[in-house]
Amino acid sequence: SSTRDILRTTVSVMNFLSRILLWGTLLSTAVGVVWYSRELSTNGKEPHLVAWFSAGAFVLLGFPISMCGIIMHLKNYYQPNVQCYVVRILWMVP
Repeated sequence: SSTRDILRTTVSVMNFLSRILLWGTLLSTAVGVVWYSRELSTNGKEPHLVAWFSAGAFVLLGFPISMCGIIMHLKNYYQPNVQCYVVRILWMVP
């Protein structure tokens, strides 16, 4: 019983830390893209290059998030009537 409690606590802490790491990474990437795009535009780069950089960075950010959502929905496919539409919508990103 004591071993199970320690294991549950450890898994709970690891899940919490992984969520903090995930959201911290997403937030810092988004802030970094906005900051670097601003730096490009203030230093005289052409606007279409700034737009291409921003679009590419957000594609690189959105693709893993979408794939993770798709995999999780397919892994936990308990409500097929709803989840098939959710997977279809998430599939639009990649």
